[in-house]
Amino acid sequence: MSVQVDEAPVTADGVLDQSLEHTDPAVFAAIADELIRQQSTLEMIASENFAPLAVMQAQGSVLTNKYAEGYPGRRYYGGCEHVDVIERLAIERIKDLFGAEYANVQPHSGAQANAAAMAALLKPGDTILGLDLAHGGHLTHGMRLNFSGQLYNAIAYHVRPEDHRVDMAEVERLAREHRPQLIVAGWSAYPRHLDFAEFRRIADSVGAYLKLAAEPAFRERQERTLAGARLLADRLLADDARAAGINVISGGTDVHLVLVDLRDSELDGKQAEDRLHSIGITVNRNAVPFDPRPPMVSSGVRIGTPALAARGFDLDDFAEVADIIATALRPAADEVELAGLRDRVSRLAQSRPLYPNLAAPSVGTDA
Repeated sequence: MSVQVDEAPVTADGVLDQSLEHTDPAVFAAIADELIRQQSTLEMIASENFAPLAVMQAQGSVLTNKYAEGYPGRRYYGGCEHVDVIERLAIERIKDLFGAEYANVQPHSGAQANAAAMAALLKPGDTILGLDLAHGGHLTHGMRLNFSGQLYNAIAYHVRPEDHRVDMAEVERLAREHRPQLIVAGWSAYPRHLDFAEFRRIADSVGAYLKLAAEPAFRERQERTLAGARLLADRLLADDARAAGINVISGGTDVHLVLVDLRDSELDGKQAEDRLHSIGITVNRNAVPFDPRPPMVSSGVRIGTPALAARGFDLDDFAEVADIIATALRPAADEVELAGLRDRVSRLAQSRPLYPNLAAPSVGTDA
């Protein structure tokens, strides 16, 4: 049996043939601005990366590379100014369509994957054991306002105050005391390797499932990712950085991120995020263990290297990025210095072009 393929139908309003710029110029302009932002700045949020052009062609646009936790104007991550435009437009349109006073149109990613895994393994009310959010865990590992803390009896393990490493003795004690059905051996802002063998032993001893973090797929890129993170940690532990009140949680990193500790600095996490954003580097403020400041301010920033590694940054590039960040986070840095750092960021971005074949169209010219 053969299938005949007809030509594309011609609709009365011609909507199938209209470009996005013609159909919705406001969204078209925001997407163009987001591409320019990604091309001209350095993306260093640890949980973000760049999708291949083919993936974006199949699934969407440059917005694929950006997620925006929180709400417009009140984000936990920087670099959301163009996403905010689109989310506000979507909220207003949904409200108009349904005659609603409020609407939430936010997308999700890993949280849904964790929810699916937990739903497959657990029943509501079962006990889970995960790393405390304030000590580097993820929202879906039992945070009380998250589904994981509401559906399940969530118990938290912590890092030690003296070295900020996971306290495996506490993990075992809590596991034997509470007999969790699931132990989460994962994290969101913890800069060290976990002792997976020890987690496995503890899980086996109490009959729990063990949810392991996945290994990276691309070895060479991951090696540059890890090497770049180590360079950044080492630079932020140098004498001049320490004198400016900058420190690194746990004294370094084994993974793709550095958790910067600003408890001894004049800058708080939000100020540090904003300052780096002003010179073209996107990071997110993040709580540090035993943080005295509230989460929306925090005393730290989480800085990751995956997106820059995907962009092709080598060790010399990462060394330059590390020095720029260390200089920018000095409280005494003035506008002249910051302008110079902005130029250095611009040169780096130009030297490693992002999506060179994907140029932002001129708004106002129908593509």
